[in-house]
Amino acid sequence: ITYSPPGQRLATVRSDGTMQLWKADTLTPLGGLMMAGIQLPDMPAFTLDGAQLVIGEKNGRVAFWDADRAELIRRSPKVHTDEVTALAFASKTSLMATAGKEGVIKFWDLPSRKPEGPALGIPGGTCQDLAFTAKDRHLICAGPGGLITTWDLYAATAQAMKKIINKA
Repeated sequence: ITYSPPGQRLATVRSDGTMQLWKADTLTPLGGLMMAGIQLPDMPAFTLDGAQLVIGEKNGRVAFWDADRAELIRRSPKVHTDEVTALAFASKTSLMATAGKEGVIKFWDLPSRKPEGPALGIPGGTCQDLAFTAKDRHLICAGPGGLITTWDLYAATAQAMKKIINKA
């Protein structure tokens, strides 16, 4: 279940990868089921204004849906060679990042819904979760085995550090 930031919409995903948008206060469905090929459990995600729902797909594409009308706005060409495993939105800019199972992070311009700029290689090969820090200076990738990678987006340098999670 994913709520839109203003809390007006909610998206649910079935195990078969279909999605349903709902009006949150009445739990009334908005449109029919959407066939989205969604990668579970980290997808979909609402944009920070709640106007769009963005979905990383198993086929390496990214789909942008109108959250009010439950209609597809744009589906990108294949931008990752394997499934999209994580996505994140910057809070201060119109930037979005997606991570692919092939070990690459791509950056997107949200208004144009197109990838732009250089890609980043992911040490350790994959990203299970992705987040921008509060001021959008750093991008953080959580990988398998507790590997955390941070990129200083202003300095364009990458630093990886090993973190053991759930260690007693």
